[in-house]
Amino acid sequence: MNMRGVLCGTIAALALMLVPFPAAATEGYGAAEAKALVEKGIIIPMKTVVQKAEKLKSGRLLEAGLRKKRGLYVYDVEILDAAGVVWELKFNAATGDLLEIEVEKD
Repeated sequence: MNMRGVLCGTIAALALMLVPFPAAATEGYGAAEAKALVEKGIIIPMKTVVQKAEKLKSGRLLEAGLRKKRGLYVYDVEILDAAGVVWELKFNAATGDLLEIEVEKD
């Protein structure tokens, strides 16, 4: 992983800690939109999903985002483990259920 990737991951992790509602969203889902979805009860807070991801894979949070895929809101979480492997965890944003876990492919 290059320094730019490490820096971007660190910034994303800091942003998650500073913002009290879902942030770092992708595919058009910004913080305000994600917050509105949480307030309407459509999705759960990103913080809840990140905590679940960190229990499943220990390491450093690199990135987390919200997107919609085939009508389903999905949280994508990337974690860097102690061996330097980046794990991608995908969760149903409405329920928090784990949908998929895999090693990031370049």
